[in-house]
Amino acid sequence: MMKKAFRQQSIEYFTTKHRHYVYVFHNAAGADLYVGCTCDLNGRVKTHLKNWWGNQIARVSYTEFKDRTEARVFEAYLIGKLDPEHNNIVPNVKVPLSLVAK
Repeated sequence: MMKKAFRQQSIEYFTTKHRHYVYVFHNAAGADLYVGCTCDLNGRVKTHLKNWWGNQIARVSYTEFKDRTEARVFEAYLIGKLDPEHNNIVPNVKVPLSLVAK
């Protein structure tokens, strides 16, 4: 039996190819419906469209991040600021001191 070789990737692959997205769903009137964070934006949008409120989604806006922690911090910020209709709680995100100092 042949052993499968592990694929090796450079650090640059994971820091430049793998992006994280913070997205906001808006209804036709422009009201904010939901804020989320994902590394698979297309897949996540498709999943949300199947939700019971998916038919309310008229537009998606998003911001791209290289760093997951920064994306999660921004997601929590937007949820607190926008208070979207379908977000139940603000994510519990531990913020590194390096981000607070910026």
